Amino acid sequence: MACAGNITTNYHLEKKKFDQLIKFEQRYIDELGRYSKEKANTKATRELVDSFMNTEYKKIREFENEVADSVDRNIKLFQWLSAVTPPTLFSSVTGEQSGLGYGNSLEFFRYIMKLKHEFCLFYREQKFYSDNNKVESFIKDPEKYLFYGKSRLPGNILPAFIVALAFTAVLAFLSYVVFKHSLFTISKDDLKKFDNKDIDIKKGKAWIFKTRDQMLAGLFFSLFSGFYDKIANKGFSSKFLVQGFNTITRKKPLDFLYFPSDRFFPGDIRLKDFISLCAVLMGLSLEQTAALFESPVIKTIKDKRYSQLKIHEFGEVPLALTRVKKSDVYLLFDIAARMHGEFVMRFMERVIEMKDNGALAVYITTDDTSRDVDDPEDIGNYYWENYHWLPQVEGLRLKYRKDKEE
Repeated sequence: MACAGNITTNYHLEKKKFDQLIKFEQRYIDELGRYSKEKANTKATRELVDSFMNTEYKKIREFENEVADSVDRNIKLFQWLSAVTPPTLFSSVTGEQSGLGYGNSLEFFRYIMKLKHEFCLFYREQKFYSDNNKVESFIKDPEKYLFYGKSRLPGNILPAFIVALAFTAVLAFLSYVVFKHSLFTISKDDLKKFDNKDIDIKKGKAWIFKTRDQMLAGLFFSLFSGFYDKIANKGFSSKFLVQGFNTITRKKPLDFLYFPSDRFFPGDIRLKDFISLCAVLMGLSLEQTAALFESPVIKTIKDKRYSQLKIHEFGEVPLALTRVKKSDVYLLFDIAARMHGEFVMRFMERVIEMKDNGALAVYITTDDTSRDVDDPEDIGNYYWENYHWLPQVEGLRLKYRKDKEE
């Protein structure tokens, strides 16, 4: 506990109690001499015992109550401190609900003190006020002396819950700000790699760009999102035309959907949780979301985590998401990179379908399995349009059609 140093230790507590017992013993010797059993039922002994119960014994009980009150204050302080973050609040709440929390420990301590006090009163009565020499048991009903821990909630659960929600909201907002900032954090040196030619993309064609890493996708995302000013301030000066709109003057972001490859997502993410999040962000209706979950491919993998997916199962989620939400612009990154031929064929057919439906489809890939005859990498270009993808799709179609026929 954070403030455990404020609690009297058992050693100091027992020493203070022992000092009171020594004090009474010396007082008894000073008044009546050394104790003997013949003096037990005398009036003088009873008066001294009653005096002990009202002075030294009373102080001993006060010491114990002070420790209990100190522990209680520290428990409350700990519970307030635990409300600062959701994990510590969860730990505090589950501990109390399980019966193993600090609250039950304190109650057990007070229960023991109560039993001890009852026993002391019983002993005084039997030892000094009873003429019966027969030994009588203090424990009459064993069930009475069993302590049952209770499942409880911390006393500050409601304000703590509000604090935890506020803390979570603040962190979520900061995370969102950092995330938004990271979307267009391209360094000046990296921007120079793109600043050697203009881009003019229009509908009516599937645009396939080959590049060396994910920075081109980041640049497209930033410009589609209306962050041109932030990019231009770092020295980007190329013309970027999208379907006739110049992103230099366009202030509002384009209505576009971005789907990256899911091959390197964190392994503990469950597909159904990720799909549900995407459904909310994309504004899908309940019917659309249900239909997505019931689609044949998604139905077989939705309960898996990403770490459990086989290689041929990656890419199915972003591919399925492109079918349930219509958009004017689709930005796709590396979804089919280094995937098996059957998936590449289905993916590129989907890209062509987007184009045929009147959407602007842009696919950026780092896949080096298809190389141009005159590879622009050899002359230093950072990215270029790849003209070999679509012919490859036609070749894959013929291959798989032939395999099915055989």
